[in-house]
Amino acid sequence: MPQEQLQLTLVVNALKKLLTAGEFRGTATDLVTKLEMQGSYWSPAILSKYLQSHDDALARCGILLETKRTNSKRLLCLRYEAQIGDVCDTSDGSDGRDSYSRTGGMLSLPSRPSLAS
Repeated sequence: MPQEQLQLTLVVNALKKLLTAGEFRGTATDLVTKLEMQGSYWSPAILSKYLQSHDDALARCGILLETKRTNSKRLLCLRYEAQIGDVCDTSDGSDGRDSYSRTGGMLSLPSRPSLAS
């Protein structure tokens, strides 16, 4: 699994876990603090830029990102919509399979002819 795909998978998993409790609304620093409680470590600036540059991939996984700016803060608003994220494709398309699917991310079994070789 390429580094970029692995990183996206880790971010998606951490955000899904966080967002099962409901929508997140706060700064990147607030988000980093919540993710650290789950064992994920990011710097606020890097995480914010990463989320914004991968918002399409996150949306395909049901994680919707909105950014807002006030006079004093930059806010991230995240929510998880499970019906969208039932089929989550974080793959780069190289193997024709996604890393998340309706089978819960289980790898497919080899076909009979493959077992014989």
